[in-house]
Amino acid sequence: MARTKAAAVDTPKSKAEALEMIAEYALCERGILLEKLAAAETIDQVKQDRDSNIAKLEAQRKPLFAGLQAWWEAGGAKEVAGTNRSAMFGAIKLGIRKTPPAVKFARKVKEAAVLAWLGSLRWTRKSEFMRRGKISWISQR
Repeated sequence: MARTKAAAVDTPKSKAEALEMIAEYALCERGILLEKLAAAETIDQVKQDRDSNIAKLEAQRKPLFAGLQAWWEAGGAKEVAGTNRSAMFGAIKLGIRKTPPAVKFARKVKEAAVLAWLGSLRWTRKSEFMRRGKISWISQR
């Protein structure tokens, strides 16, 4: 790739031309900032609308979940799953989890190494992803 020369720039020939150029530069700078501000306001409004819609849907979902849970425990489990703990029903899998979900590491990845890495993060919510057990990085810090 061949090198190219920089394009020629207009240079002010007097103090008055320099002031005009400064004024034009300031207008461009102000325009950029206004565009960024308008975009941020639009994004904030979209996020606010999203959060409002999610809150409405969550309010709708809670009683539905409670009703399905009550139905499952009152006999729906035998009706749908028989002797199994869970079953596909409609488009979802219904059931009751008896144990907490477990983390499975890839080959050659050690639990201690993952905990050390998580412990080294400068993130306030890192403790939500770990619990005290055999290896406790919290007591070491």
